[in-house]
Amino acid sequence: MSKIDEKITFVVFTFNEEPRIKSVIKNVSKYGKVLIIDNFSTDETVKIASSLGAKVVLHKNTGYGGDLGSFNKVIEHVDTPYIFIGSASEYIPQQILEECKVIADGFKNSSYRALACARLEITGGKWIQRKKPRKYSLKKRPRLLLLKHLNLDEHRIHHEWTSNCPAKDIKVLDYGPQTSIHHLRNQDVATSEIKHCIYGTNEAEQKFKRGRRINLLLIFLRTFLEFFRSYILKKDFLSGRIGIINSLMRAQMYMNIGLKIWEKQHKITLEEVTYRNKEYQDKIHNKFDNI
Repeated sequence: MSKIDEKITFVVFTFNEEPRIKSVIKNVSKYGKVLIIDNFSTDETVKIASSLGAKVVLHKNTGYGGDLGSFNKVIEHVDTPYIFIGSASEYIPQQILEECKVIADGFKNSSYRALACARLEITGGKWIQRKKPRKYSLKKRPRLLLLKHLNLDEHRIHHEWTSNCPAKDIKVLDYGPQTSIHHLRNQDVATSEIKHCIYGTNEAEQKFKRGRRINLLLIFLRTFLEFFRSYILKKDFLSGRIGIINSLMRAQMYMNIGLKIWEKQHKITLEEVTYRNKEYQDKIHNKFDNI
């Protein structure tokens, strides 16, 4: 492994990624080290990753990869100046990896200190043609950055990290197949619903703690607006039926988040529902016992 390869650690959060962890590691292994933060997988994820030379750290997360505890493990175990924050559901084109290599080599070849790029959403083997993201949005969360520039102060789900790197020092790649990360989404409805439920529960918890309150009308409006934003403003309509499915599922996720916040406002918990049902059951039994 060359000297420059020791300057980047590719970070991936995993849980039961046996079918794709091999391709994920092989995708980046020539460009640096690989650190797997694994949520105690029950399949062969850890064994395969270790056999391919990746460092594996076990961490029980709070319901989703990339929680604050997972990032603390990253800080604890990374020994390179740079990190690249990736995912087991992503493919990184070679052009992006070469750009990372140039930046990691230092000021001799590049004046940039971080790299930001967009992500192509691939569903069912088809690119969902969404609106081109704005550069300033991408600069908020560069994929390649110095570990010392990793900022977790505003950590929350879907916004896990930001960067303390000056904006002028962040290179933003153009939006396209060779300069964007390919996100190979799980579009199977059952799988997506499970993931959205986990994300939604955690996001609702975070938002409720931050003071977010909601009513049923706002839930309805937010659900409709998310579909409109995804299908029209972000141009999911360009992708035909897959675009409709994607927009509907995004709207459903936001509806679930709103409903979970509403439940917390009204103290509707599983324990409370179980207790009330038990009260009802006892009442009915007593009524019929007295007849």
